[in-house]
Amino acid sequence: IVKRAVALQPIGGEYGTQLRVLPLPRRPELKDHLGMRFMVGLTDGTTVYYYPSGRLAIVHSKSGSNSPGYYTNVYGDDQNSSMLAAYTPSGRSTIYNVKGNVRFQSNTRGATLADEDGKCIRKLKWPSFQDGKLHDPISFPISASLSFKCVHINSMQLQFNCYGQKVKINVGATPGVTQPKDPDELGYLQTKEQFS
Repeated sequence: IVKRAVALQPIGGEYGTQLRVLPLPRRPELKDHLGMRFMVGLTDGTTVYYYPSGRLAIVHSKSGSNSPGYYTNVYGDDQNSSMLAAYTPSGRSTIYNVKGNVRFQSNTRGATLADEDGKCIRKLKWPSFQDGKLHDPISFPISASLSFKCVHINSMQLQFNCYGQKVKINVGATPGVTQPKDPDELGYLQTKEQFS
């Protein structure tokens, strides 16, 4: 096991070549200063976005090593980091407003849209691929920095505006993803902890 790695650089000298130990490159430290980061991306495609306050805004994470698609969780810019939305690779999603009322829910069959008070104002079935998009797309703000647009189960978009930047994240269903029908298909939690 390598405990310490070093980089060596030859140095020419009067008595021959010597080696000098150089410091290895390091990843810059991510300090938690307010307003210092907007986005952090990982090599697996997972991306984390932050509000100017430094609070977590969006976590867009890969669903697994052999699974297509992403899970996306969206949080409010408040002391409690209230959950504002959750999206799965199969197209299931729920969006809340800042008051905590459900504004939008979707599954593989269709979706429901509610007003600010949580009252259902529209139910719809997804059009087939031959029919294309919804005739009346759904679009509304989630908060001051976030908005949502939906034209089909495969075409849902979350927009995040921060630091003068605009990021659009696809949160629709990933083609080919199926929802497990049997709980055993989900696999098992791998841990050394004992559950009763």
